[in-house]
Amino acid sequence: MLAVTTAAGIWCAGRWIDPTGDPGVWWSVAYRMGNGERPYRDLFLQYGPLSPYLLAVTGRPFAFSKTWFLLVNWAPAILAGFLVLRAARPFLSRAERLALVGLLIGLSLFAPRPARMVLPYSPAAVLGLCFGIAAFLFLPSRSRKPFAAVAAGGLAGLAFCAKQEIGVAAMAGLCAPILTEGRRGFSWVLRCGAGFLAVVGVGVAVVLGSGASVDSLRHESHLWPLASVPREWKGLFRAVAGVDTATWRSFLLVAVLQLSKLILLVSLAGLCLGREKTLRRWLRVLVPLSLLLLFDLFQGRDLLPQVRPIGLSMSVALLVALVAWLDRQRPGRDFLVGFGVFAGLVGVRTAFSWDVSSPYSGVTHLATCLTWMLFLFCIIPERLPGGAAPARFARTAWLVVLVPIAWYGAANGIADLRETDRFDITTPRGHIFPDRRFALAYERIGKELRPGERALFIPETHGLDALFGVADSSPFLGHLPGWLDSRAEDALLRRFETSPPDVVVIFNRPTAEFGVKPFGSGYGVKLARWIESGYQPVASLPAFAILRPKKPLSSVPIH
Repeated sequence: MLAVTTAAGIWCAGRWIDPTGDPGVWWSVAYRMGNGERPYRDLFLQYGPLSPYLLAVTGRPFAFSKTWFLLVNWAPAILAGFLVLRAARPFLSRAERLALVGLLIGLSLFAPRPARMVLPYSPAAVLGLCFGIAAFLFLPSRSRKPFAAVAAGGLAGLAFCAKQEIGVAAMAGLCAPILTEGRRGFSWVLRCGAGFLAVVGVGVAVVLGSGASVDSLRHESHLWPLASVPREWKGLFRAVAGVDTATWRSFLLVAVLQLSKLILLVSLAGLCLGREKTLRRWLRVLVPLSLLLLFDLFQGRDLLPQVRPIGLSMSVALLVALVAWLDRQRPGRDFLVGFGVFAGLVGVRTAFSWDVSSPYSGVTHLATCLTWMLFLFCIIPERLPGGAAPARFARTAWLVVLVPIAWYGAANGIADLRETDRFDITTPRGHIFPDRRFALAYERIGKELRPGERALFIPETHGLDALFGVADSSPFLGHLPGWLDSRAEDALLRRFETSPPDVVVIFNRPTAEFGVKPFGSGYGVKLARWIESGYQPVASLPAFAILRPKKPLSSVPIH
């Protein structure tokens, strides 16, 4: 994995670095903190404090350059993949882990943009996965190392300080000994909880010590778990989870049936290769396979399995945990139950989604790549076809099926990473590679903005402040629905009363996923009117507009 990903990175020469959208927000966070702004007080952030401070500290010596931004996103992603492989070692053979490497590269590390983990929607999520997965490496050794529980809980606490939901999922998975051993597992969980709470306590102290009020943390930063989910985000979350259409249940049922058909066909191959003579094992495979084939025949579908398994990832992870919990004699039972729960909870964000290019897909499918392998190589062959020899041959058949599929996806991911349709734009921080629409914007905005100016970027920064050395005049990292509500508008207008921006950059961004019309018509109406009354365009293209004051800024009316 290290060899392939490193060679791919060198060959692709950083052409995947596109700061538009969420990646640019994190570039802005690091740049603003490096220039003295404090999270939660000076800029509103819904994540824990660990990742912002790490980005700021590591970025300052390198002047927040493109090379730094590339490496600070690349290294944690590769480390997370390495930790998944390390966790798989007791359960999968070397050849089976080769298939896992292909899945990790194709579905997570180099997934189709914007899902890829080497340029994620949130570096905090990737860092949280690193700490969360590392915590489970201590679970099998809990009987031999008395401090393993404290270390595991501390790592889950670090995951919480990076991305709160991932930390909670890690802690939930680390409670597996209660499920597997009952009262004997309480001592592990108590020590684990102590380590978790100790680290989380430090993170809470950092947040509360920022100078932001609890009210601001709730309403401006939307810091979870203090804040509830804004109404505008609920539709987006349903779409990302794949439950926003009336037909999602039927798609899910078809996917289960098609996967079952593939499982039965591979199990049949195991019976044939193992020369199984037990009639009961043949019937266990042939009867359900015949029923599925007849059902497809009556439905007019292809008899060959048309498998789309990605939408079943969360369900399979939880199924691995359930099967391991029910099987009291299974080796590594604690890990399988705990990691299955962890992978399932992390996968809730894209629970039944078939979209491998969703911004959240690469992060949510990293852990489920392993649970898929455990399900197909360890759990299924033990039950279908069953028996030592057929199970061994069934694992070999799964290997023959999965290795080419996994590495075909990996090859596509590497090709997509090179991004040959991107435009090379030179900035003071280095070369970036946006698409054509944003290439024109970066080129023109770079000529128009002057270092040191105070700028307002709507609805997203796209990393422009970091790239061109300007100051962001808004404490909000984004001005999208849910962030820019009436309270936020009033706060911004009061702020601009004494310190209006020198320049305003407005991107024409559709907001249909939030269920509202774009900026100025569906939301942000008061702010849009204020900008219109005091600013005039100096550059206007279909994708964006740059505006400067019509008259001295002190005379621009606020209301």
